Amino acid sequence: MLKDFKASRMFTMLRNGCAVAEIARRLPVSEKTIRTYRDRDLLPSQIERAPRTHRTRIDPLEAFWPEIEALLESDPRLKPITLLGWLQQKHNVPGCDPSDQVAPDTLRRTLERRVHKWKLEHDVEQEVEQEVVFPQIHQPGDVMAIDFVDLNCLSVSVQRQRVRQAVSRLAQSLWPQRTSHQCAKASGEW
Repeated sequence: MLKDFKASRMFTMLRNGCAVAEIARRLPVSEKTIRTYRDRDLLPSQIERAPRTHRTRIDPLEAFWPEIEALLESDPRLKPITLLGWLQQKHNVPGCDPSDQVAPDTLRRTLERRVHKWKLEHDVEQEVEQEVVFPQIHQPGDVMAIDFVDLNCLSVSVQRQRVRQAVSRLAQSLWPQRTSHQCAKASGEW
């Protein structure tokens, strides 16, 4: 199937007189696909497709869903992760290979979607999880950061004497502005 970008390139090449075989070679698609879109004269996004009514994959929860639904009817506040843990305790053999498990961890997202859908269908109010907030109180002087840069590589000299320089910046929490200090020392080690 072509995307709109490739289809628009295909239409441009057709208008310029390129052969179908050449377009198929340049866009790496089959000639039949080129002819199909050429004959419809529509971009792929403009073509209406019938809605799919069949499943494309086997339902991994089919065997468990009646049990899960019974649990949800008895207590609609159950969370999908709790239900997955229950399924794993009931159906998985302890210590078996993860690929041989009846209810693997990969069911989690499918179970979350299915439980969410069930709760919507049965008018169960979703719990809104409250965000936990820990107040952070910073006192001036509690937290401090110091940056230090050695500027000796610049080779600054005053009256033909090489000056050793360093710049440090002291930033303290909750100070209204940052302060910078430049330290210069004519000789000696830092």
